[in-house]
Amino acid sequence: MRIFYLIFLFNYLALKHSTSAGSIQQTQDEYHENLVIKPLKVCSRKRSLLDVLFHFEFLVTVKFDTTNSKIYQHYKFFPRQIGEMVQQHNVRSFELSFAQGTWFSEDWGYPPTDSALTGAKITGVVDELNDTENWIGLVNSLSGIYCASLNQASMENVVSSKSNFVGKNFDFFNDLNPDSKSYNTTTFIGFLPRENVCTENLTPFIKQLPCKNKAGIAQLLNPYKLFPSKYYSMSTYFSEHCEDGSQCNSKVWTFKQTVTTVLVAPYTSEISTENLFDRNMDTVCSIADSSKVWLLQEPGSDIAFDPNPLLNCKKSIDGDFTIFERSLLEENGTVF
Repeated sequence: MRIFYLIFLFNYLALKHSTSAGSIQQTQDEYHENLVIKPLKVCSRKRSLLDVLFHFEFLVTVKFDTTNSKIYQHYKFFPRQIGEMVQQHNVRSFELSFAQGTWFSEDWGYPPTDSALTGAKITGVVDELNDTENWIGLVNSLSGIYCASLNQASMENVVSSKSNFVGKNFDFFNDLNPDSKSYNTTTFIGFLPRENVCTENLTPFIKQLPCKNKAGIAQLLNPYKLFPSKYYSMSTYFSEHCEDGSQCNSKVWTFKQTVTTVLVAPYTSEISTENLFDRNMDTVCSIADSSKVWLLQEPGSDIAFDPNPLLNCKKSIDGDFTIFERSLLEENGTVF
């Protein structure tokens, strides 16, 4: 009887120790979302139509203490699927993009992010040890998460190079520590130009968002309006770096998702976002640290939007554009 009691006591103390040790790991989560709207150019053939850019950006950052545990396991905003994948396959950074259509730089200017190639492109930075195995694991995992045929990119269609990885900063709110710990890594780049973009790719994309498409700017992500557009791309980025230099007792993960689309709107004095997306934003993502709409207009432009994003906004001038910034967290009811 005493033996069973000792076994029970040992298991209880072990469980209590593991629970308390896990709770020691300090984390700090942030979530920011932004929507940039920019009228581009009146269509040359049909003067009654206007190309309008909508660029959605969703950014999650998490800082966590690695003193007691190198494994991050207390998920709040950061997607668990992504966190477990990058730890299992020793991924330091990856970029995944899907795109259809062509970005016309001569008419539209520079894109808000790197113009994605038609089809799918995946870039991964993994530890040099067992690099091929880690790369294949990354590709297979992303194929399952985003319902894509990324695993068809055989090693013959992939380029790779050795490098020292310090970190990439997709988070414009924080700067990288120049003394961050470096890793011996291998960078792989794979292309699938025939990969079609479809609803099955957008659905898991939305599932990674803290508010899904139930609140915030993601409410406008209507696949039936996005896919027939002139240009459409969706991208996912992940990177890590050490905040405190080479000691790496504090690590930062950055996870960014973007959607870029160019829609054709009637060239009238007022453009309705509800008509363009067949949806509106009537609920604020209250857990976001910031949720903003940015409207970029050329000086003297007579184009207006319904609802009007210029209400309750900050105005600034940057080069050839007037920038209107509106925070949705300060709104009540139908926000846009």
